[in-house]
Amino acid sequence: MRAEKRALGILICAVLVLTLLFSSVYIVCAANHACCGERCLVCRTIARAERVLRGLVVLLASAAAMAAAALLCRAVPADETRRGFACATPVQWKIRLND
Repeated sequence: MRAEKRALGILICAVLVLTLLFSSVYIVCAANHACCGERCLVCRTIARAERVLRGLVVLLASAAAMAAAALLCRAVPADETRRGFACATPVQWKIRLND
């Protein structure tokens, strides 16, 4: 199961990188096309590729921010009595309440 998740993650990452690459290449190659006016298919495709690039950049930036936050949370040491942000409970102290 872990290997399948890893393979799926690598596949998704590869698709994102290829999408970024091919969108950029298309924009560069079609930048100096012979535009036929308002209904130009190439211009619409360039605009769509730019929207895809903007969306993927936002997606990658938010993923990097989440990864940085996760690493930061792991770097902060937790006390014995406190685990994360929760207060210590009698169960953690192993106190028997026979009331």
